[in-house]
Amino acid sequence: MSLRIFLILGVMLTLLCSCGGGKDDEDSPTTPQITSCMPSRQAYEAVPLGTSYAAAAAQLGCPGIKWYEEGTQAQQNLLQQYIWSAQLSTGGVQSVNFDFRSDKLIRKYRDIFDVDVCQITQTGFDSVSMGATLDQVFATLGCKGHLARSELLNGEVHSSYRWHPQTQIYIYFTDNYVSGKTAMVALSGTPSSCIPALENTKRLSSGMTPEQAATLLQCSGLKTSESIYSTGLGQSTYVWGRYGGPTVYLVFYANKLIQWDVTGY
Repeated sequence: MSLRIFLILGVMLTLLCSCGGGKDDEDSPTTPQITSCMPSRQAYEAVPLGTSYAAAAAQLGCPGIKWYEEGTQAQQNLLQQYIWSAQLSTGGVQSVNFDFRSDKLIRKYRDIFDVDVCQITQTGFDSVSMGATLDQVFATLGCKGHLARSELLNGEVHSSYRWHPQTQIYIYFTDNYVSGKTAMVALSGTPSSCIPALENTKRLSSGMTPEQAATLLQCSGLKTSESIYSTGLGQSTYVWGRYGGPTVYLVFYANKLIQWDVTGY
């Protein structure tokens, strides 16, 4: 996949998920800090936002390592970030991170995921609709995703679930309702999409609908991302062609073409 499409998706993900202050998972300690236990997936997912550090440590089975702190308890803005980590047989380190503001859990995230038992197809991914509940998504896809991140922002719970480390499928929720989804690479069962003629791609223009673009390019593209914002307007990304070969990426906002990229010709 080209660098440009990752930039396109990056813009969408930035809009979907902002950080609530402090250091983020990309800034986790570079020196491995091994704790006395590594919380299980079930224990990690079971700790609700708003939990105190002591209660969270008890649920996780051991204390974490505090690696960042700012603010003061007196000013009610004390931010403390804890990490639980373990050495992998491959030499790497897996970790679970919990962030507390005034001793209330405001964000948690993890970086290691088990292999899922189900295989999600393009049809299943397309079937996940904006506004669906978490249970409805699990039922539609046939298996439960892994809670990658959950945080409290402006009184709303924002969370992301991940399926398949290889295909990097993410579905985003706001207060338990789907607000976005991405499939970073092709899914199993993906129907073949045509390779549009280069001359047809030169006729793309801002404001086209997905249907108009599909007519121009002579087949329907594969939807690789979709999101809906607080305004009620949505954004989606479609791909034509083959990864590693001639490929066309189109980004629509409010069902109108706003950005496109043609690569590999």
